[in-house]
Amino acid sequence: MMAACGPETDRAARRCREDHQRSRARLTVRRGLMGTLFGVCAAIVVSGPVCGVASAQPGSGGGISTLSQAQTLSASQKDRAVEWMNGHFDAMLSGDASASGSSAQALIEPFTRRDEVTASFRLALQDALVARMRGDLSAGADPAARFAGLRMCGRLGMGKVLPFLEASLASSDPVERSLGVAAHADFFATVRETSSPVRESAVAAHLDALGAALADEDAATVVTEFVVVLAGADEGGTQLRLDAARAMAAGLAANLDRRTPDEMIDTWAVALSHALESVNEAALAGDYNEDVEVDRAFRDAVVGLCEAAIGFAADRPSGVSASTGVLLDDLSRRASAVQLRVGVKKLAAIVLVFALGMAGVVVSDRPLPRAELTVLEIADFNTLDPQRMSYLQDFRLAYGIFEGLARWDNDTMDVGPALAHSWDVSGDGTEYTFYLVDDARWSNGAPVTAGDVAYAWQRAIMPDTAADYSNLFYLIEGAEGFFAWRRDQLDAYASRPAEEKSVKAAEALRAEADEAFRAMVGVEVVDDATLRVRLVRPAPYFMDFIAFPPFYPVHEATVERYVSVDARTGAVRQDHQWTKPGRIVCNGPYVPVSWKFKREMRLARNPEYRDPALAKSGTISIIPITEGNTGVIAYETGVVDWHSDVSVDYLPEMIERMRAGERDDLHVVPAFGTFFWSFNCTGTLSNGAANPFADARVRKAFALCVNKGDLTEKVKRTGEEVADVLIPPGSIPGYAGPDGLAMDVEAARRLMREAGWVDRDGDGVPEDAGGRAFPVVEILVTTLSYHEDVGLAVAGMWREALGVESKVVVRETKVYRDNLKRRDYMVARGGWYGDYGDPLTFLDLHRTGDGNNDRGYSNPAYDALLDRADAERDPAARMEILREAERMIVEEELPIVPFWHYNYVYLFDPPERSDGSPNPGGLRGITRHPRLVQYLFELEIVKGGLPVILLAIYTITFVLAWALPGSAVINDEGRQPPAAVLEAMEAQYDLDDPVRFYFGYLKKATGVQWLHSKIDADVRAPAYVFDFGPSFSYEDWTVNELLASTLPVSVTLGFGAILIAVFIGVGSGVIGAVRPNSLADHATLGVALIGISLPSFVTGTVLLMVFPVLLGIGRVGSWGRPGDFVLPALTLSLPFAAYIARLTRLGMIEHALKNAFLPVLSYLGPATAYAMTGSFVVELVFNVPGVGQHFVNAVQNKDLFVIMGVTLVFAGMLVVFNLVVDVLYSWVDPRIEAGG
Repeated sequence: MMAACGPETDRAARRCREDHQRSRARLTVRRGLMGTLFGVCAAIVVSGPVCGVASAQPGSGGGISTLSQAQTLSASQKDRAVEWMNGHFDAMLSGDASASGSSAQALIEPFTRRDEVTASFRLALQDALVARMRGDLSAGADPAARFAGLRMCGRLGMGKVLPFLEASLASSDPVERSLGVAAHADFFATVRETSSPVRESAVAAHLDALGAALADEDAATVVTEFVVVLAGADEGGTQLRLDAARAMAAGLAANLDRRTPDEMIDTWAVALSHALESVNEAALAGDYNEDVEVDRAFRDAVVGLCEAAIGFAADRPSGVSASTGVLLDDLSRRASAVQLRVGVKKLAAIVLVFALGMAGVVVSDRPLPRAELTVLEIADFNTLDPQRMSYLQDFRLAYGIFEGLARWDNDTMDVGPALAHSWDVSGDGTEYTFYLVDDARWSNGAPVTAGDVAYAWQRAIMPDTAADYSNLFYLIEGAEGFFAWRRDQLDAYASRPAEEKSVKAAEALRAEADEAFRAMVGVEVVDDATLRVRLVRPAPYFMDFIAFPPFYPVHEATVERYVSVDARTGAVRQDHQWTKPGRIVCNGPYVPVSWKFKREMRLARNPEYRDPALAKSGTISIIPITEGNTGVIAYETGVVDWHSDVSVDYLPEMIERMRAGERDDLHVVPAFGTFFWSFNCTGTLSNGAANPFADARVRKAFALCVNKGDLTEKVKRTGEEVADVLIPPGSIPGYAGPDGLAMDVEAARRLMREAGWVDRDGDGVPEDAGGRAFPVVEILVTTLSYHEDVGLAVAGMWREALGVESKVVVRETKVYRDNLKRRDYMVARGGWYGDYGDPLTFLDLHRTGDGNNDRGYSNPAYDALLDRADAERDPAARMEILREAERMIVEEELPIVPFWHYNYVYLFDPPERSDGSPNPGGLRGITRHPRLVQYLFELEIVKGGLPVILLAIYTITFVLAWALPGSAVINDEGRQPPAAVLEAMEAQYDLDDPVRFYFGYLKKATGVQWLHSKIDADVRAPAYVFDFGPSFSYEDWTVNELLASTLPVSVTLGFGAILIAVFIGVGSGVIGAVRPNSLADHATLGVALIGISLPSFVTGTVLLMVFPVLLGIGRVGSWGRPGDFVLPALTLSLPFAAYIARLTRLGMIEHALKNAFLPVLSYLGPATAYAMTGSFVVELVFNVPGVGQHFVNAVQNKDLFVIMGVTLVFAGMLVVFNLVVDVLYSWVDPRIEAGG
């Protein structure tokens, strides 16, 4: 390898090469020490005739051939071997070149002809040679013998002789060290091509020795030896280059503090020049890979040394010679070039990785086709586990993907059959027997059993689950006792010594809990279709519980796959991954197919559900948008069909417009809840002062002073109904509440006087009998904007009516809740939503000791009423008792003062117009159920007829096309006609009047004018039944002629693309589903990823380069032969195939192919229309004479007739193919037709 020292034309560069050659010559001279010794060395290297071990040699003693083949050697045989070795060693030192060479070859032969020499003989020779060298290499030995021994050590490559080489390198004699370096070089040359441990240790020792020797005065010799190592790197591989560079770096770094002569710098630069050349040549030869760690480290080491050398030379006070300067300049340029090349490659790699990563993100994140229904929730789902649900959006989803034993009827608010087709109730009302339908199936095809229901209820009751609604199950016999028993069991386990805790012990604990549940709790699985439940007391509202999602079943086998026990606590631990799409198993009308966190939940019909027609919409997308204004904009711009909770600052203005009849898509729906303020009913306040609100007369007085109408109409202004009672009127079938209290200031003042609060000093503030003024009332509210406004308004009412001052105290929610629980307040804002359809869901709030009784209210008479209601069997009598209990709360005791009943504000287009006709695009299925129960499976968009859809598409396209800049009759590239001619042309084609053009073109394009001409002879008949008009882009062609010429091409291309897409997509999806997470699955998903991520122009160009150009298959730029459409169809099909593969795979994971094909079928309708109306990019790349190119050209030239004509044809095809899909649904799943 030649070092590139500098430019060939540079005189300094020539001197550089000359200096380099002189450096190599100096190395040769140094190795020429003691001429006799070099003669011996040369003799060793000389290749003579290959002689056997038994050749006649001095001291052979005869019979050596026999010895070399013996498996073991006796003592006498070992002596003869030693004698034979010494004879050859002496002959090697005799000075006779011929004899020396022959003897050296004889000594080496046993170590190279291993197939003919036994290990025993070789060991004997090694021992003899080592013994001989201990003498010849001693300090007083003859120099010739010492040097010969060292070189022999190197040539034999034996690990046992390494200590002698290392000793020579450690010698204080420079000549001895030079001999050691030379001997190491021989040793290195012998063993470096092997992969034995000897080779590794030898190379390491040699490099370490060279590195250590760099501190000598003769460092130039050592550096040049490094050059030899680097020059032989092709034999040692990348690891050898790396080792050499590292050793050289260590040695040179140790030498930086010394004043090294210019020769050292010169030789150093030469070595580094060789190193850089090694990098470049290896890279060009393909042996060097930037991605391999050792290669990368070697490059970095060499470049780093170059920089160190340049810096070291620059710091030398005496400077450097001209030749060295040239070398260093050349090093600097080439090191920079290496770094630049590496930097460019790194940058390119980073850009490529980033691009691929972004493509992957875009592909994996690419939204699915628009769902049939899109719903907006103001928060993402917390869980899909029914037993752990507590939020409204979770419940709403559960109604769609799970099915309980019973279901509410949203029209009558009664509880009707669902999973259970019927049930029996015992005479005393404490035992229910449910009978399950026989065709209920989980989404994986397994039957739904009574055991699944019992398993779900046990999960809800166990403290391990931490279910928010576990207390609802306490109505079941033994449930509350089991909860306490399990808690005590876990506490006892936790107190065990550590050595008694293990997974096995925790599993035994769980098995014991399972047995205890069956023994203690009144839930009995009679058989797979029968469930019996025993209650602690009659509860008319128990069926309301049954319809509540926490009582829904879960698929036991699926959940248990993600269950484990905690060896430390003994508790059952649930991995909630089972709730993710692809894993979750449901029994409701829908199944989740995609869940992008805080992005979208996508639902599709459950193919295993027994009544497919129950799910009105084929697919549902649920989008969480937390910011109120963004949600409204999403609705207004058509992103969502139903906004389920409108909450914006300008909601009052929206409601005013609704009341004025200016918008019919805003709907105020009553909710099953009431906003109230709570009074602290305890005797003393937190500061120890007497609490005036402990007196019911004072509480009632304050309640009578609140103008609730002003609060709802002037402060809140969002459509709430004034609340005089706690339970929203009409929300519970069979229950009629009390009247409540109306505002009455005089009655309030009278009550205050009765309670002893009178203005005794004339300052307007009431005082008690002791003259103490009524304390300033602190009103505790949270930071939500309207709470403080309401507080200030009510404070003004109390000041005006009663003369009492109030102060609004605003606290963060966490602090507010803490103050509420500690009753560190006087008056606090509050509110409650009912959980089930019975008055007790509200009235229990005031029962003594109830966990939600934050007011500290306690009244034995009130508690007795609730107890009487629990025992009453007659429904009407029970409701009357509960009515009396509520009357006590809202008319006499007033632990709270109700302000308004909650409502929800929805945004959706109504399903019918004001005249009662269907409203296409409206949402059907929303109810006014007071508990906000909206069943997703009942929601559907009202579909318009074909004329309505076409008219909508036509109108939108017309508005956009008319807004394009320019004029259709002006040719920007040709001569412009006079203005009068332009005006005449625009008038001729109605281009001067958008309204006339809109209706005139619509009549011709839809066939209305043709039909009219058949009826009225005075009406001129158009040229075609559906006349799309002339084309200004192609003056000799009408739009009908253009479509007749190009549309068949696009249809052929599109139909072929769809066929290919179905073949590839369904096949890939099936392969992936049959063996999920296998290599085949990953391969098909990878192909799908490529199909989506690669733009069509890239795919098309690659296919053109591979097939027509490289392989000579197919033609370029032609159309008409059967094979001409294959490549463009394949290009067009790949994105469609990718989506089909994903949909098929997802469906096949849980279902058979026929059912899994339903979502694919839904996708194929619009996809086929898209494909058949042309692809501009594909047509352009393959020169396909389709309609896509003409449409783009028409847009560029504002050719309204072509734009409108192509759009109408596309819209018609879209409608037709969707109708075809609807028809095919019944073929794929006959239950859809039967259910319809």
